[in-house]
Amino acid sequence: MKKLFLAGLTIFILGVGFHVFSQEIELPAPGLTPDSPFYFLERIFEKIGTFFTFDELKKAERYAKLAAERIAEAKAMIEKGKIEAAKIALERYEDQLGKALNKTERAKNKGKKIEKVAEIVAKATSKHFSVLEKVKEKVPEAAKEAINKALEKSKNGHIVALKALAGENP
Repeated sequence: MKKLFLAGLTIFILGVGFHVFSQEIELPAPGLTPDSPFYFLERIFEKIGTFFTFDELKKAERYAKLAAERIAEAKAMIEKGKIEAAKIALERYEDQLGKALNKTERAKNKGKKIEKVAEIVAKATSKHFSVLEKVKEKVPEAAKEAINKALEKSKNGHIVALKALAGENP
């Protein structure tokens, strides 16, 4: 029954859900971007904030939020024509999304209720996927590989989050 529910939910989300979620969730402002000489300061403060976030679920939420910021940065860089800076943001997006999923899985293994975080990640990855699809249409061939990689990570993250939700709510 769980597998049937999960399969149906995945098909629905992948087919229709990306459009619906993309209207509900906005990307954060990109703030400092990888082309800024002060970008390293933003990254340092993010790492400090993450270090002092002790709860697994809170850390997962934080990583999901940071992943959204990386997508916003990548989009801003592509709009400026700064493809290499966009690639940096996309690599960091993949890393932070992976960490969000990892922390969610750890919390689940410790018996914590992960429904809220899994839902946040599912909605966020849905929005990320939609944004990346739109951005992909505008980028030169050199950047498409990085976009495709981020799309794959986003799709996989979305599926993992849906599976986590199905495990909590069969």
